[in-house]
Amino acid sequence: MTRVATLARQSQGSEDSISLELQREQTTARATELGDDDPHRVDLGVHTGFSIFVKHEDQERIDSNDQVLDLLDQLAEGEFDYLVAHDDTRIARDQFYWVLVWHAKRGGCEVEFIEDVPSDDLTFRVSRVVEAEMKRKEIEKARAAKDRRREQGMYEGASRSDCSSTIAESTSFETPTSGRRSWRSSNYSRTGTRTRRSSRPSTASRRQARLRS
Repeated sequence: MTRVATLARQSQGSEDSISLELQREQTTARATELGDDDPHRVDLGVHTGFSIFVKHEDQERIDSNDQVLDLLDQLAEGEFDYLVAHDDTRIARDQFYWVLVWHAKRGGCEVEFIEDVPSDDLTFRVSRVVEAEMKRKEIEKARAAKDRRREQGMYEGASRSDCSSTIAESTSFETPTSGRRSWRSSNYSRTGTRTRRSSRPSTASRRQARLRS
């Protein structure tokens, strides 16, 4: 009997996204074609594809995920004939990909993809290393900026979701007057229509003032 493991993962989005559903459906269908109607599913959902090669030990990493660690052991022990994923980046986005492939080869497991991957081995390897290096630099810059803000006692700010919920619940905002260091209230209706409070008298008020004079 053919034994198949499938792997599904995406870096961003929600657990019920179309991308994940397609990965699950397509890898399961491929497993059936290979002869396994009930494959072993490694469903990581929304999870980073980077490992210790790029990220720090205290960050979320694909190589610290329990399902992935179990899969490595199972591959090395020869429990599966095939490992099926949508494409190579679903397995990992950095050099950890080769770690998993090594475990698969050690146990006699063939790695298959739904989508075509670069046939040129050099291009395949270089693109992975370049992507991993770019991510590593991005993480280092973000960490350095965060450390600098902490050193200077600066407020690190609320998340976008916190800000969005606060704005959504409010019906009035403050907008600066041009050229002044003061603020005035500008109200928004429930429908989102902006109505500005003006300090100038209305046309009717000015007309009444002229008649009285």
